[in-house]
Amino acid sequence: MHCQRGIVPNNKGFLLRNVLMKNVLTNFYNTGNATTGRVENLTIDQANLMQGNTNITLYLTNSLLVGVSAYGTYSGRITRSEQSQTLWRWEAVRTI
Repeated sequence: MHCQRGIVPNNKGFLLRNVLMKNVLTNFYNTGNATTGRVENLTIDQANLMQGNTNITLYLTNSLLVGVSAYGTYSGRITRSEQSQTLWRWEAVRTI
């Protein structure tokens, strides 16, 4: 995914699993009333802003946030954040 806004729920609650976002300016942005998002196994690689406004309650589980300039508000379990991508080496995994 490479875009300005990744997930825009428009007042709808959401559950996402196994998500990769790369070079997304704002990963989560809601344009209306308050909503709740639950995200499991999220990887963000390079973003300006993860959570774009305060009317999303965002819960992250088992997530990697790498190279995110600003996070916004979120709750997380087993979530790791790093400012630099140089600590990580991304590789494609091939199964036999």
